[in-house]
Amino acid sequence: MAMNNSLAEVHPELITEWSEKNLPLTPDDITFGSNKKSMVERYLRSRMAGKR
Repeated sequence: MAMNNSLAEVHPELITEWSEKNLPLTPDDITFGSNKKSMVERYLRSRMAGKR
């Protein structure tokens, strides 16, 4: 059985942060290592920078 590491599966709480600017990509299309850029990625980077 393959493991699903999509944003939707790993961080379902972030689905509400999904921007229409990402269309046609969906949270199911973004996976670790996919090299696909999204507005959520920018949000996550800003959150991580604040935790340092």
